[in-house]
Amino acid sequence: MRVIVHGGAGEDIARYTLSRRAIGLLEDGHDARSAASAAIEEFDDLAAGHAGLVVLTPDGEVGTAYNSEAMTSAIAGDLR
Repeated sequence: MRVIVHGGAGEDIARYTLSRRAIGLLEDGHDARSAASAAIEEFDDLAAGHAGLVVLTPDGEVGTAYNSEAMTSAIAGDLR
């Protein structure tokens, strides 16, 4: 199982299927960090809104990305 959590401009996130894009990138071989970054870069090219992603893989990999100065993320401890 893979988990994608997102926040931001809800209509744009749904319209451009941000979570699905991140999952697709994982399926194409990206690690969690690069999948999150690439999905946000694609979103930024397509949408005017802001968004952030947290991507979690079954192996315990975590990736975060966002395109707004108002969003932040933090990871504490070992997630494995």
